[in-house]
Amino acid sequence: MELGSRVGTIINSSVFNTTLVVVSMLFIPLSELFGELVYNVPFVFERAYLTFLGFVGISVFILNVFIDKKFDFLTIVCLLLILFAGTSVAFSNPTQSIPFFIISGHVEEVFHYYAYFFLFYSSTKINMSSDAKFIIIAFVTIGLIHNFFGVFQLFGFRISDDSYNNKEMHEQLRCIYGLTSNCNFYAGLATIVTSIACVTYFVKKIPIFDYKWIFLIFVMFFCALCSSTRLGILGVTAILFFLIMLGAVIFLLRNNIFEKNISLPELNLNKIPVIIAISIISFLVVYLAFPQLLIPSLSEFSSDINDLSSNKNIDTLGSLRGQVWRFSIEYLVNVNFLTGTGIGNFIDVFLTNPRMQESPQIVNFAHNEYLHIFVTQGIFAFVTYMILYATCIIKSIKSILYSRNEIFKQFKIICLFTLLCYMTQAFFNCNIFETYLYFWILLGLSYSSRQS
Repeated sequence: MELGSRVGTIINSSVFNTTLVVVSMLFIPLSELFGELVYNVPFVFERAYLTFLGFVGISVFILNVFIDKKFDFLTIVCLLLILFAGTSVAFSNPTQSIPFFIISGHVEEVFHYYAYFFLFYSSTKINMSSDAKFIIIAFVTIGLIHNFFGVFQLFGFRISDDSYNNKEMHEQLRCIYGLTSNCNFYAGLATIVTSIACVTYFVKKIPIFDYKWIFLIFVMFFCALCSSTRLGILGVTAILFFLIMLGAVIFLLRNNIFEKNISLPELNLNKIPVIIAISIISFLVVYLAFPQLLIPSLSEFSSDINDLSSNKNIDTLGSLRGQVWRFSIEYLVNVNFLTGTGIGNFIDVFLTNPRMQESPQIVNFAHNEYLHIFVTQGIFAFVTYMILYATCIIKSIKSILYSRNEIFKQFKIICLFTLLCYMTQAFFNCNIFETYLYFWILLGLSYSSRQS
């Protein structure tokens, strides 16, 4: 009993969980860099690590449940997520997948999800006042690693031909994709690290004209726009939108528009115009120096908006994302909305559709993270995910408004702001292992209520 208590204390400690999360965050880009430099083999070590972490994580989580014997909201949600991920593969498509406890083509991705859930659970154990700063430092470091190699990609220098998705397009445009496998995946990552840099500069007591931070934010915006994607533009737009909204809310609260017992950290609203100015300068630099990376994306972005406003053929929306969404909805309506296609088996959306020949492309992602969850794991999993997302956001907002710990509030604002920016671009992006674990870490930090 004493041994179990000691193990439980270690597992639940902020130091243990902070170390685990930071190591996992940094392992993804560093292992990719190692694989490309030493073996010229992309995207092997990260997958292996996430599979291992998923196996270990689910074991540690279940062990901790037995030790604590607590079935609170967090524990129940994590158990449900684990259950739905497994059953989606076990029962959804017996012709192409087999039960999740046997090695199969989809098991690796299931254990990746288990790794995400474990990192989420670990992040909820992190002390936001004393240890969250290490997570923020890790995020900035990850952004710098990707962007360092991204700048070389602008001029045609690549470690290896690791962009296996649309390789010719990447080589022709010389767009930035960092150490990910696709510029769209990089755009999702860029949204996270750029958000972190901007909001950290805003909420922390950093001088308004600290040139190191101004340069850092410029680099983040610049590289995000150089991804040559509409998602990069959408991510930047989301950052500026939520930044203005945050400033407006703070202004209203300071003028006692709402409840008077709400406390706010000391924030310099003059930093918001500075960030907006940096984004505009970075936009102009990309537009003038690398027009081939920005002009096509702007044109496509404008075309998508026109198609939506004029009710034209939605199938062509977002490089045929509209058609993928239509096939996905038809699958839910006509085939299986209870347990979905199974994780890693999204392609069944096309294979089970009698009009498959109408589609000029067959992809394994919904290009919408929320729809992807619904289609691959079913309605019960989808509802559980949405409840979890809403709970994390509401819990975070309450902490920001009513906590008396200023450092705690600052990190809560950073995490919630970044989470909202990522979730906005997730309506048009897909959950890939190179970025998805960062989302779950942010989700866990948003849920966490630990403070000194």
